[in-house]
Amino acid sequence: MWNLPNSLTVFRIGLVPVLVAVLLTEFPGREFWGLGIFLVASITDLLDGITEYRSRFDGQLGKVGIDQKQHCIWEPTRCASPRYN
Repeated sequence: MWNLPNSLTVFRIGLVPVLVAVLLTEFPGREFWGLGIFLVASITDLLDGITEYRSRFDGQLGKVGIDQKQHCIWEPTRCASPRYN
């Protein structure tokens, strides 16, 4: 059940509260830290897709669509950005 694609997805979901905390806390360079966290999440999403495609893995988490659901978690996170406030 736990393989690299699933682990990357769960890691990416765990980055959501970190990104929100960084964007809502005022300190110098928070935009750069937020960008870095977002880039890490984007890279893990890419690696997740590549490894899942190459291994043709169809696990239990994939059947419930956790990768698609994590995108629904990330979208509202953009609203925490200072540009939207």
